[in-house]
Amino acid sequence: MKKLKIIKVLGLVALGLLMSSLTLKGQSSDSEWRVVPISSLKYSNFIGEPISLIGDVVVININNQYYYQNMDINGRSLNFPIFANNLKTNKFMYPIGADDSISFLFPSIYQNIFYLVNDNRNKIYKIEINQDTILQDVIFYREQGKAFVNTVLENGNGDELIIAQGYNGIYLLHGDSIIREYPLPGIFIGSLAKWGNLIVFGGDKGQLGLLNPQTGEITPISNGMNFEGNVKVNVINGFLYASVTIDSKGYLYKYNEITKTWILITSTEYGFYSKLHFDALINEWWLIGNANAGNGAYSILRNDSVIFVPTDKDSFTEYIMWYRDTLKNHYGNNTFSSCGYFFNYNGQKYCVGVGMIGIIKKVLITVGIYNYSQRRIPIYPNPATGVINISGLEKETEVIVTDVTGKIVLLEKTIDRVNISTLVSGLYFLNISGYMPKKFIKPD
Repeated sequence: MKKLKIIKVLGLVALGLLMSSLTLKGQSSDSEWRVVPISSLKYSNFIGEPISLIGDVVVININNQYYYQNMDINGRSLNFPIFANNLKTNKFMYPIGADDSISFLFPSIYQNIFYLVNDNRNKIYKIEINQDTILQDVIFYREQGKAFVNTVLENGNGDELIIAQGYNGIYLLHGDSIIREYPLPGIFIGSLAKWGNLIVFGGDKGQLGLLNPQTGEITPISNGMNFEGNVKVNVINGFLYASVTIDSKGYLYKYNEITKTWILITSTEYGFYSKLHFDALINEWWLIGNANAGNGAYSILRNDSVIFVPTDKDSFTEYIMWYRDTLKNHYGNNTFSSCGYFFNYNGQKYCVGVGMIGIIKKVLITVGIYNYSQRRIPIYPNPATGVINISGLEKETEVIVTDVTGKIVLLEKTIDRVNISTLVSGLYFLNISGYMPKKFIKPD
């Protein structure tokens, strides 16, 4: 009898050691960096980038403005190529909608105001984004064929707008009324910038000039540079820059007011002249394709210095919104399969990508590895197509649903059920901290 007791005790010890080893095995690789969707995002297929962070609100611009009407967020179709999310309250905000398609978005001197022009180029919308609302208004409209707006620029405090209408010249607007016209025959105006009291315009065929809005005087400033194609103008810290294409290569020039000449800042191998871009989230100007750093490389334009940012450095993520390859190397390949942009908010790093606004954090991943020290929890029905019921939770708890690769596809807090109707058919795992993961199937 004593011998049997000893065997029984040894058996229990062996079982305990086995259970312990299984528990350790389950915990050895269960914490990984992932992009966790914000709680209010259940399903989306938008493709966009963050263009402004206003207090707690991030503003997203749809990259391809011709396809935004086929995109949605949580089943709500997008009527404008711009929307916002309050990261503190998780509230999504959208403009009400338009009766036509939108082609262009122009920023304002204010971070929360944007101007959008429709496909027919005869209407301008003003979008004002606040902490919990979006206000919109049509501030300019003409019958189709009576206007062709392709560039919008604020004049002063925003009460007046300067617009370019293709080959028809430049116009000064107050409200819906045109208060002054500046004809520029034979020039298609593609970009405008304010430079002190003057208006700088860039056009096709290398056209580049200054307009005095008080006198109407126009001064060409190409000054023998023989620019080709479209010229894009920017004013940075009070200095005038021009992005141009010459012989299929992109060049960035700075204007010297004293000598009235253009100084070459940098060049690109191919025509990336339009990629000089102000990133309001990091307060930097950046450009793509610095020929001195290699094709497709990213650079920061700071105090006339072109700072090449190598993609194999972690610091790259603090300079450029496009970060996927760098962060994949830093956090792991499974983390950023669909994200392309990042921003920092409230001490955390956020990711924006294809259908995604999420937070980069370490989460418990237990796919295929069971922790026998954890409790089991019943779920039903299984298979399921709409709602999975959960039994045994005593309070609202965070539930993570992952696919077979470990990618988080759903995250929400609940006490009794999870809606899986937005998931595609397949095999999934339901993960709750303190419980064994539960496998379930969503059939076709």
